[in-house]
Amino acid sequence: MVKRRNNSSRIHHLRIENEVIEDPKLIEDHILEFYKNLESIFNISNTSNMEDFISTYIPKLVSS
Repeated sequence: MVKRRNNSSRIHHLRIENEVIEDPKLIEDHILEFYKNLESIFNISNTSNMEDFISTYIPKLVSS
């Protein structure tokens, strides 16, 4: 069961601008670059900004 779950939770291919990428290293590189770009766009490189980022862009799902 664990092997099956691990296998199903992996990204086997990724479509990037109408091109399907199957090379795990290229997929990893693209995903890392995507999140690095997000970090720079939202200026969340330090943890003090992280709380502001979360409260601004992620809705609060639990009320007090």
